[in-house]
Amino acid sequence: MKALLQVAKLELLSAVRSKAMAMLAFASVAWMLVLPYIAVDDGTADGAYQMHVRYSLGVVFAVVLVSLSAAAAGTVAKDRDAKRLQLTLVRPVRHSLVALGRIAALSLVGAAVLAAACTILGFQVGAGRTCDHVLRPRLEPPEVAARRMMDESLAKYPDFRAKVAEIGERDVLQYLLQVVRDKYQTVGEGETASWDFAVTDPSAAPLAVRIRITDMFGRLEKAKGVFSYGGLEGRMDHLNKAVVRIPLVAAASGAQGDQPGVLTFRNEGELGVSVYPRRDLVLLAGADGFWWNVARAWIVLSSLVAIAIAMGVFLGASLGRGVAVFCIMAILAASVISPSALEEFPDPLATSRSDRLSLRLTNFSAWFTSPLNAYEPVSALEADECVEWRDVARASGIGFVAYPLAFALLAGFVMRRKVD
Repeated sequence: MKALLQVAKLELLSAVRSKAMAMLAFASVAWMLVLPYIAVDDGTADGAYQMHVRYSLGVVFAVVLVSLSAAAAGTVAKDRDAKRLQLTLVRPVRHSLVALGRIAALSLVGAAVLAAACTILGFQVGAGRTCDHVLRPRLEPPEVAARRMMDESLAKYPDFRAKVAEIGERDVLQYLLQVVRDKYQTVGEGETASWDFAVTDPSAAPLAVRIRITDMFGRLEKAKGVFSYGGLEGRMDHLNKAVVRIPLVAAASGAQGDQPGVLTFRNEGELGVSVYPRRDLVLLAGADGFWWNVARAWIVLSSLVAIAIAMGVFLGASLGRGVAVFCIMAILAASVISPSALEEFPDPLATSRSDRLSLRLTNFSAWFTSPLNAYEPVSALEADECVEWRDVARASGIGFVAYPLAFALLAGFVMRRKVD
């Protein structure tokens, strides 16, 4: 442990004295302070807040992530190319401890810069703001629904069986999974729809419904209706295609719902409407204040930076500096592009073999970079959604423990063979 702390201390001092790190910290703080004076919002308080969070903290996070990932990729490779790595590897310090110490030091630098940005953001826009728990309807897991659809099609259509046997089940299941997630539910004029939320925690009493209603034929009309949840209700009278928040208040009649935990919607408009329950329907329950939420977001953001740094140190130990930096930049780019590409997963029955191979590579890329995409704390802050403690715990376990330890061991293994 003493050797690890010594390595981390030396690397941290080197980072603090570095002009590049000083410029990173200065640029991040300056951007947070200057943005309110140069940005142009939509004229509403919520619009200004959302823009501020997205383009201030979001930009700082992206810059910190890219800069420290590149620095991590170069830290070992640079010393090895300059023949200085032997000076660092003073016995009995293990090679993996050298890598872990550098990961820890750079992660602390990233956490410090993000802490400054989050603190400035809190003083700028956090006064009086709160966040909400996001409660989603309890629906059949999409993986189970996709498998059920596939089994039914295999049993009914011989041509489908032959095609699946030719191209493989995995690509077909991936496509059906997207179909399930995009499946909409239609509520006709005068009809009622219901969704089970199974909210059992009395302290998480819903305060509002957040929904986006879509007209079946793409018309821009007003959607009218009443949401009911237990003894609460809220009336909707908004243009469709927009995300709206409908407060739930005590029902005028004072009557309790017949089905606890079930949200119902009665369409009182003149047209049928559609909704995507898996994407566009949630209940919101009050959580806590902005400062607690931004603190949780900071922990998650710091853990994501630590994941990228751990990857970068391993690549730097394995490759030359230029190649290592290129590889970590490619990984970060793939973490952004791959999920977006898979959101529009094409029908594999209508694609060529080369297209399917590309999709498999994209799918692998999305899986490999999934820890970087599993959490979206900036988006949660922007939408006043609570960054849950369970997500903080998971992100911390992955970013501060699992990935640094795993990649430090791998980097140490590579360093021992490249230096000895």
